Amino acid sequence: MPHGPASLIFCAIGICTCYIYYGILQERYFSGEKRIGANFALVSQTFTNSLVALIWGRLANIFTTTGDWGLSKKSYKPSSKSSKQVLGLDHPLLMFTSFCYIAAMSTSNYSFQYVSYPVAVLAKSCKLIPTMVVSLIVERKRYSVQEWLAAACICGGIVLFNLSRTTSKSGMGDQSKDSSHGIFLLLVSLCFDGFLGSCQGLLQRADRLGSKRPPTPMETMFFVNIYSLIVLVPMAVHSGEWDNGISRLDEIKEGLFLLNAAAASGQIFIFLTLAWFSPLICTTITTTRKFFTILLSVIHFGHVFSWVQWSAISLVFGGLYIGIVSKARGGGRNDKVKAA
Repeated sequence: MPHGPASLIFCAIGICTCYIYYGILQERYFSGEKRIGANFALVSQTFTNSLVALIWGRLANIFTTTGDWGLSKKSYKPSSKSSKQVLGLDHPLLMFTSFCYIAAMSTSNYSFQYVSYPVAVLAKSCKLIPTMVVSLIVERKRYSVQEWLAAACICGGIVLFNLSRTTSKSGMGDQSKDSSHGIFLLLVSLCFDGFLGSCQGLLQRADRLGSKRPPTPMETMFFVNIYSLIVLVPMAVHSGEWDNGISRLDEIKEGLFLLNAAAASGQIFIFLTLAWFSPLICTTITTTRKFFTILLSVIHFGHVFSWVQWSAISLVFGGLYIGIVSKARGGGRNDKVKAA
């Protein structure tokens, strides 16, 4: 069953709400006296995400019969009438998806040792562009001129808005800290962001899976998090955060619970968006969510916008409008795969 604007609004509100709250919790629990180690928190979150996905997936298989929510594997039908029931998932691709997810996150976090925070934020604001470029190369997707223009406006507006805020305060942070190594790590992170989007798109492409079937949103959430644990647990043990986290479990359990609840809820909305729409729409929502977080923060503290910031806001909303109009006019048909 095709999903319309109501489903898109539902997913967008869910993603924005969960991750805005998650950002508040990050600031509260990743600093201060009750600081939780980032690697230990990620291990806890991925385990919780896997458990939530497993339970939800089992319930969906029991109670979902129409497949309208896209939560049950009962909704998938083989393309050929003569095909037997399709069994199994593309686990190598799911593992590579997990690797891209961890690599993008790790290189981004590691880059903070070599570049100032504003530089990292500006770089990650351009995530839409590598997502489209990699999908063009890997998946052979075609995007309309309007979709490219929308992505350019959104990225340009977010970069301009962040740039105006950093330069109006104290410049671009500690520019002496910025190094070519840090910039390289950010470029690698953006590349993995692009490959992550393409992997997510390929997982839903029944035409390339052969004897496999596309995973449901909950299956994707479960296996991506399970395979991520294989990498994250050794990282937490090696960094010493595992032993520290276990020894302080009574002290940090409240923070862990809130972080896990926000992250798991957010991932549910993300994987629903991936299944109902596309990786590009999901990236658009997550990218603009960061912009709206900054915008709400600025409004809350009563700051006056400069003409540069108003121009940036116009670019972002203009890009979103162009993207919506493009999809409404059938821009989504451009996502079809070219003949090899």
